[in-house]
This record gives sequence, structure tokens and C-alpha cells, in this order.
Amino acid sequence: MPNWIVVQFRPCTGGKFLCSALLTIDAIAHWDEQVENNKRSFYDWADEQWLETGRLWLKTEPMHSWNLVFFSRTMPRGNDLLQEEFNALVKQQASKYFKTTNKFVLDFYHRATMPVWWKDAFVLKLDATLNCEIHKKMLLSKLFPYNKETSTGISMLDNPDTNALPPPTTAKFDNKYVYTEFKTIEDWYKFVWQDPRINFEIDSPDIFLQDLISYKKLENFINFTAMRLGSKVNKKQLKYIWNIWMKSNRDFL
Repeated sequence: MPNWIVVQFRPCTGGKFLCSALLTIDAIAHWDEQVENNKRSFYDWADEQWLETGRLWLKTEPMHSWNLVFFSRTMPRGNDLLQEEFNALVKQQASKYFKTTNKFVLDFYHRATMPVWWKDAFVLKLDATLNCEIHKKMLLSKLFPYNKETSTGISMLDNPDTNALPPPTTAKFDNKYVYTEFKTIEDWYKFVWQDPRINFEIDSPDIFLQDLISYKKLENFINFTAMRLGSKVNKKQLKYIWNIWMKSNRDFL
């Protein structure tokens, strides 16, 4: 089993971007095997991230290729597996790349309590500060958009047409994702915060959404993390992926 690095973060706090930034550390296996094996450039991969905005944001976020789909990073599905059960499912389902890499394997989690197989993982915690306006804008644009004219709110996390997971995975969930009972965007926002996928505890965050906006603060954090791993950072790649993310979020920052 490889060594794990896990980013615990609240949705819409820049977690996938932070993961992308961590991929510029030599000791961490890139999420794209071709990039890792120098068959494709980091920059070509970066150019394909966050191509869509708003409601289609989930479609083009960075994603790893571990194929560990038997547990959910967000919902209570498979999180209570025992270590032996997890190991057996990894043996059956994990990608060959996951099984053969000798680098740290990076994953993410949107829940308060880590599963048993990550009890010894290298965990980094990201959150937004209380009443963060940037986080509010991102939530109400990307994951929970609200149409003031029709008083309609949509949960993109439950919409099978735009969810990041491909059919038939999403198609089998008959979730409600359109809401018309909230007459103001503030009422909708209060309702959104009742969703346990958004409202969960993150103790002592290591970094905040607002820090990611500052390249210097991000660079310092990635450098410090690399030092803890006994590794080094590709600064050119880090600045490149930061610029792409900043450009894709220019309407919120």
C-alpha cells in the first residue's frame, strides 16, 4: 500500500486547486499517469483544468486516476470499511498506476472523520474563514446556483447531468436537486449550509481559501510541505497552475 497524502477540505474552498499545486512536488505522484511518466507535459494537463465555469465547474475539475470508487469522499458510503476490507477492494479495483507507484498518493476528503485506512496518512486541512464572502460566491455559483427570477435553487452535487461522476454511477441516484420553495437567495444559502457535505467540522486548518489567492502564501505553504516530505517543488509549474486557477475564478475574487 502506498503512502497517503490526504487534503481534507470543505467544497468550494479551492481544494482541487490545492491538490493540483501539491502535484508540483516531486515526491507526490501526479494524478495523470502520462504526466508522471513524461509522456505528456504538466502544462498540457493544466490547460485542460477548469475549462468550464458556473454550473459545469464539476465537469472539468482535476481528478485522480486511482479508481477507488468503492467509497465516497463526500457521502457515508463505504467509509466504515475495515482495513482488511479496504485492502481487498484495492487489490480488486485500484488502477495499475496506483498499485505500482512508489511515490506518495494524493487523495481528498469532504468529511470530518477520516476512515481507518487513512489513520496514518499525511493530512493537510483547508477551509474558508467564517463568513467568507469569496466562499459564499463560489458556493452559490458552482455548487448551489440560485435563480432570483424563478426563485429556483439547484444542487449540482445531486444533478446527474452535471455531476463529475460519469453515468451510470450518477444515474442510479434518484436525488432531488431542484428546489423552488426558497423565495430569497439568503434563505437558499441558509438551507445549503444544512447540507452535511458542506457543514462539517475541520479542526485546526493548515491553510485557508484566502491564502490560496496570494501566490506568495501558496508558494510558502507548498515549499513547507515539500520540505516535510523531504522533496522539492517545480516553481514554474506551481506558478502556471496558480495563474490558470486565478483566471478561472476571476469573477469571485
